[in-house]
Amino acid sequence: MREENTNLTSSRNPHEKIQLCFIGLFVFVNLLVPLLVEDLYPFTSAPMFRDQPRQYCNYEVFGPDGARLPKEDFLLQRVYDGNPTALGVGIKPPPVLEQPFGDVASQDEVTQHVRQQLVRYPDLTYVTVVQEVVSPDNDGRLVAKQQGPWRVTRNDP
Repeated sequence: MREENTNLTSSRNPHEKIQLCFIGLFVFVNLLVPLLVEDLYPFTSAPMFRDQPRQYCNYEVFGPDGARLPKEDFLLQRVYDGNPTALGVGIKPPPVLEQPFGDVASQDEVTQHVRQQLVRYPDLTYVTVVQEVVSPDNDGRLVAKQQGPWRVTRNDP
């Protein structure tokens, strides 16, 4: 009668050993890469909402005729995805006004930013911008406060 080998390591075939080595290597890399490299897909050390924003802004833009214009045309959209700026996004976001996320731009900053964008639209003599600041009140409920409207004119010589 043949004796059965009870030693587990000697009873494994070469394919099982390769599979175990691959699994061990995979686990090791998943633990090591985020510690050594700040951000390398699919590994990241950036936890979502690490910066803990307390407020944000929404913008609306209106043309001279009162029609709503796309805020993306004036780089007033929100590009925040929960990761700190330049981490975990995979692409470079456009240079929007609200950077870093959570900063509230003053009327002068909004006016200067929108005026720079108006250069691309020679048919618009001015636009009207409304800023809505969303932040928690004393009870923790989100409250939206409207700033403006601000009329932004072209700075032609």
